[in-house]
Amino acid sequence: MFDLLKIKLKDTGTCFINLGDAYNHQANDYFRNNKTLNKKFSRKSLLLLPYKFAIAMCERGWCLRNIIIWHKVNPMPQSIKDRFSVDFEPILFFTKAPTNYYFEQQLEPYKTKPIIKRNACKLQEIGVISAGEHDWYKCGGRNMPTTWSLTGENMTAKHYASYPKKISSANAKSGLSR
Repeated sequence: MFDLLKIKLKDTGTCFINLGDAYNHQANDYFRNNKTLNKKFSRKSLLLLPYKFAIAMCERGWCLRNIIIWHKVNPMPQSIKDRFSVDFEPILFFTKAPTNYYFEQQLEPYKTKPIIKRNACKLQEIGVISAGEHDWYKCGGRNMPTTWSLTGENMTAKHYASYPKKISSANAKSGLSR
């Protein structure tokens, strides 16, 4: 399926995949009856499906640019007693090529003001930053980090895995939906 997407996607296009993981004991027929899976992974082992998917995509020629962690501020309660509760999902950011794709840089505002007034030219003179390096305080922030703490959306229908609208809007703002 993603081979066809790669053909149809513009050369400047990007692809974001949100893929949850699973354990080798979940009560459905695929996991219970898959003898190969049961031999490779011990019972209750995390299967690492998003990361296997990412490796397979790279082997098919996609470029994995980032793994964004969607930290779920209000995750579904879990009744497990023998491991930690999972409160995140990876979002895989792929491009067709390592360069020349559409991406609008997003800056995260600094939470505090700098202690001293910074001057990029002066900082270059004394060797704090190299020539051509940006003074990010002057730019207004730093590159947006890859951990996004977002709450799920309230929905009128019963839906236990609501997807935050902020992720979709962040994708649109940065060109991620192109």
